[in-house]
Amino acid sequence: MATTSFRESYDGHDLVAPTSSSTDFLGRATTSTVDYMGRALRRPVRTNTTVVAVGAEIQFVTGEKFVVTTGGTTAASPPAAPAVGGSVVDGGATLLRQK
Repeated sequence: MATTSFRESYDGHDLVAPTSSSTDFLGRATTSTVDYMGRALRRPVRTNTTVVAVGAEIQFVTGEKFVVTTGGTTAASPPAAPAVGGSVVDGGATLLRQK
């Protein structure tokens, strides 16, 4: 089991305890980047002042999930999360909330 900055399995299920001893939703161990079968993990945690590209999927530490609709550099602190379906400007990037 490993620590990871990703929050979802390749098929969109939330990881269990992703910051330490990460497992998938069925309890199978993951590494820091792939699941038990070697498939890439998804949706890293949003980080301050980081470049994000259009189409990237990110997640706030509080659990809200976003897709980047305008690429750019994230702000020095996270913005308030809008309702599902709403957009928020995060520094030079625009994020669309999915969940």
